Amino acid sequence: MMQAGTFREDLFYRVNVVNVHVPPLRDRRDDIKLIADHFLKELVNENCMPPQISPDALQCLRRYGWPGNVRELRNVIETVLVMGEKERIELEDLPKEIVDAKMQNKVSSVAAGLSLKELEREAIENTLRKVGGSRVKAAEILGLSVRSIQRKISEYGLDI
Repeated sequence: MMQAGTFREDLFYRVNVVNVHVPPLRDRRDDIKLIADHFLKELVNENCMPPQISPDALQCLRRYGWPGNVRELRNVIETVLVMGEKERIELEDLPKEIVDAKMQNKVSSVAAGLSLKELEREAIENTLRKVGGSRVKAAEILGLSVRSIQRKISEYGLDI
């Protein structure tokens, strides 16, 4: 905008004191429960206990891509609260497009024509990349022991 002449350069340098980079929600899936719980507490009556999120619903929220980022998550939580007063948010309480996206992700993530070994290798490699090489986090996500992950890394010759 400065280059186009629609924003004053001196004003930009006054307001651009500290830059904080916050990755999109799709890259911070572990934060989804914390943020959703915050919105639940914020949006319910102060006399009411906020509902809990079922494990299935939470898993669905974590798998969704969140193109609208945190605002979209807030809107989903608000919609669920407005549509019904329950003690627990279940999978069927979530908007259809989020549940459908979960199913699409499951189907599209399986590559046709790969053997189970190749799929396992790919899953381990992608998970390790996603968690920055942390074997402990990868094991937790994949439901394996750390020892099993280490053995698979060695077996598949992964360099992560």
